[in-house]
Amino acid sequence: MDLSNPAQIKNLMRRCLRLQLDPEPTRMERLRAFEHFEHRCAYCGDDVGGGGDLDHLVSAAIGGSNHISNRVPSCRNCNQKEKLGNPWLEFLRRKCCGDESLFLDRRRMIEQWRGQCGPVAVIPDEALRVLTEEARQVTSEFDLACSRIRGLRT
Repeated sequence: MDLSNPAQIKNLMRRCLRLQLDPEPTRMERLRAFEHFEHRCAYCGDDVGGGGDLDHLVSAAIGGSNHISNRVPSCRNCNQKEKLGNPWLEFLRRKCCGDESLFLDRRRMIEQWRGQCGPVAVIPDEALRVLTEEARQVTSEFDLACSRIRGLRT
């Protein structure tokens, strides 16, 4: 990450605030997820070893939580280049290229994982509203501080 880029810093600030409300899965939860999926991408089946991502089934951008029940191992290609914010079932169907049996097997594996993890955690709307407002205030203050500091350069 380029820490001289204010936009990236503001994004990092928002993420850090969200983690206070919605922490990342623990190391043990991450390991359990990779073991359940036999170290393979939940979408395309590629071997990810221990280096893949933990993708959000329901994107954090639309209220999906970081809870392990909403996370599955994913290769970087599926997570960072292809799925993006698309609904996971639609994306999974596309990745299975019309092979209904493969789609049903992968879907079953994901649903088994979610069932093992307990109920899907949902962040209450009020908590998201407060988080959004706090992030807006923090990033606004950051913008003002950057402007003041830039003014010192002249």
